[in-house]
Amino acid sequence: MIPVNAKINVMAQYSDLENVATTATTGDPVDGADAKTWALGLTYDFSKRTAAYAMVGGANNSSTSNVRVTTRGAAAATGKDTTAYTVGIRHSF
Repeated sequence: MIPVNAKINVMAQYSDLENVATTATTGDPVDGADAKTWALGLTYDFSKRTAAYAMVGGANNSSTSNVRVTTRGAAAATGKDTTAYTVGIRHSF
């Protein structure tokens, strides 16, 4: 996390994934099945124990990969990009 000021922090992530798909018959990696994933987020501290957060992330797939950024729902369609987001409030008891 990178502090912007006393109340706001930002986060960032980037990954370059290579050969993330395998063939159905042999399980061998598929050449060119690459994806790039990214995420951006921030937190806002209301107090020492309470903070709001917002994050967005995505996967940019090559024509032969199907990486997704969520664990819910169906798998990503091959070659299609995916995006997910979350917002909330965290309180430590």
